[in-house]
Amino acid sequence: MPRSLAHSLILKIGAVMLVIEVIAFTITGAYFVRRFSEQVDQRVAERMRIPGMLISQRLLSYESVTDAATMRKLVGDDLVEGMVVGANGIVFQALNPAHVGRRVTEVPGVRQEWFAPGAPSFWLVREGNVSQTDYVTLAPIYAVEGRAPFLYTLLRVQTTQAEREKRDMVRLFAAGLIITVAATSLAILIIFRLMIVARLDRLGRVFRQVESGDLSARAQGHGGRDEIGALFPAFNRMAARLDGTMAEMVAEVAERKRAEDAL
Repeated sequence: MPRSLAHSLILKIGAVMLVIEVIAFTITGAYFVRRFSEQVDQRVAERMRIPGMLISQRLLSYESVTDAATMRKLVGDDLVEGMVVGANGIVFQALNPAHVGRRVTEVPGVRQEWFAPGAPSFWLVREGNVSQTDYVTLAPIYAVEGRAPFLYTLLRVQTTQAEREKRDMVRLFAAGLIITVAATSLAILIIFRLMIVARLDRLGRVFRQVESGDLSARAQGHGGRDEIGALFPAFNRMAARLDGTMAEMVAEVAERKRAEDAL
């Protein structure tokens, strides 16, 4: 009787392989996606530190912070805010002229903890219920190396481009996962079908012949040198012994019948 697809060995093994591949590729892909995201954030952070470094080395004037074109060339088109803040917390120069002369903590979106001693110089900020996420860098400017900074450059950049790169990476991974899993699963199933299932099917047909009463049926061909191949000669020996036993029983019954008829 033909097997139903739901009870097919190749389907069961294929399902197990599919699950294992998906889990393995998902774990591996998640790791590399996270690493890629970290590298994107690091690249943005390094680019946003450039204006502060140039100002510290006197290669860029403080007034350049007010020049949107210059700042966007340095940090990218997603620039939201740029300002130079004094050590006293007063905004000295700003991309938005309305912020000049104000305390930096009075500027919307600026947080006090950014200026706390020992605070990190790079932040990933999400404001309230707004879905927009920004990068913020705070770079100190020193008059004399080793002394306390007398100015800070504060830059704020939207994560639009960075998030787009991350989404593209996730889509690329998802597409690669689907293609890789499909291709490898198909290749493995074809090989499995040729190397294992086909030989088991041959042996199964001979079993069904013996089951139907044809004790002369034998497994034809060489089954190979593996465990499945060893079943072929073992089955043939079993079938031969069974055939011989049945022949002896038939002969013995016939002999008894003749003896009874002779009495």
